[in-house]
Amino acid sequence: MGSQSTLPHPLAERHVPSLAVAIVVNFGAPHRLGDRESGGGGELDAWVVGLQGGPRRGEAVGEREFMVAALTPIGASLVLRLPMDLIAGEIAPLAEIDPRLARELSDRLGPACGWPGRFDAFESVIAARLADVEPPAIATRALRRLVATAGRASLSHLAAELDCSHRRLIGQFRDHIGATPKKVARLVRFGRALAAINDAGRLDRPDGRPYLDLGREGARPPGLVDWADLAVACGYYDQPHFIKEFHAFAGSSPGEFLQLLRPDAAG
Repeated sequence: MGSQSTLPHPLAERHVPSLAVAIVVNFGAPHRLGDRESGGGGELDAWVVGLQGGPRRGEAVGEREFMVAALTPIGASLVLRLPMDLIAGEIAPLAEIDPRLARELSDRLGPACGWPGRFDAFESVIAARLADVEPPAIATRALRRLVATAGRASLSHLAAELDCSHRRLIGQFRDHIGATPKKVARLVRFGRALAAINDAGRLDRPDGRPYLDLGREGARPPGLVDWADLAVACGYYDQPHFIKEFHAFAGSSPGEFLQLLRPDAAG
């Protein structure tokens, strides 16, 4: 995904977790990542965002020009060729994680013209990385099962279906996904809930972009969503379970989250 925009005034930016590991390339001005600033040294400005466990907040302003490649955790483990739990919860320069990949992307993306050329160059580098590797069978099948069951499949059921021990299954998840099966199941449910809220609020937001908080402080939450039905549809036990989990990942209740993004959606 490519993103290019100009924001004359600062806006609060909220990044929420997803079941993806992102490689972000910044073609614009230096960008602050937590307590450090990207860019500098004349090299490609790129970083990796591992699986996150909670919301991250920042400020969006000025000229912005990013490319974001949201990889599945298993795909990222094959591309980066390191255990995913080493970068879980981290945001780190690509050059520190994989200097060779950083150089390859710099060599290919630097001369590329426009977004189509950048996308082609990026895809060719990633395709070359994946050409001679096979996805891990156990982790791949288990992840598909969790997604298909909206995170409801238990560790015992997964281990039995895959004919492996609990310990081996957990190890496979840590190595190739970067989180335990329980944490992955929570991310699956949260992802489904976000998609439902995006649809209910008609936010038209592509996956991978941060949310911009546009609402007014203290505005009342919207009444256009039946939260109890949404909770059950997304795999939660009940509405209190949904609200607790959503708050942990998004930093607010579902209603407050939607209201901040769409102040005109109040019912």
